[in-house]
Amino acid sequence: MIDPVVSEIACKGAVYSVLRYIDEKRFGDIGSYFAENSTLTRRGSTTVGRENIIQSLADRPKEKNTRHLCSNFVFALSDKDTATAQCYFTIYSNARTSDDDSAKNICLKPDIIGEYTIEFSRIEGTWLISAFHVNALSQLA
Repeated sequence: MIDPVVSEIACKGAVYSVLRYIDEKRFGDIGSYFAENSTLTRRGSTTVGRENIIQSLADRPKEKNTRHLCSNFVFALSDKDTATAQCYFTIYSNARTSDDDSAKNICLKPDIIGEYTIEFSRIEGTWLISAFHVNALSQLA
């Protein structure tokens, strides 16, 4: 029997870890949270495969700092090996003009608001992201 609370905690942890690693530009660390043939859909385009997702995120502008904030996380266990979640997001961002660490203190401003829809698969006992859909509702900056 699968415990839905334990499953929800694991899936939330995967999403929050991925978003934190994106903010920290630790793109190689997100791979352990995605299934091998997972998909990332954003801006009308779908990237297929864990390695391609990592590369597409690593190709983001290096000078851009972000902080992802998520709220209203709703989780549903579909069966013992699949689940879905939705949450709202706000991305705060700025563009650094140098690699100087002091540039990290530049004020971040709201950039994008929207919602994530995430699908999970339990593979060999571990919950992994199988599909991550980004629906940007408003571009603020």
